[in-house]
Amino acid sequence: MNEYLKKIAKEVDIDKPISHKVGRHTFATIYLRKTKDLTSLKELLGHSELRETLIYAHVLDESKQEGVQVFNSFTL
Repeated sequence: MNEYLKKIAKEVDIDKPISHKVGRHTFATIYLRKTKDLTSLKELLGHSELRETLIYAHVLDESKQEGVQVFNSFTL
């Protein structure tokens, strides 16, 4: 699979190291950012324990920070 990914990356001029692991991590990060659904992500990734999926929890922390910053634009 990594060999195919590298060929595809070359065809579309992606000049970065790419692998199945990178693709899986990218999927998980985007999925969690959009859905905030850690339990479903656990199932999609095939993790047996939720703690395995918690490595992606930093995405939820980023979302919280972004949500709080929305209030910076309020004026009194």
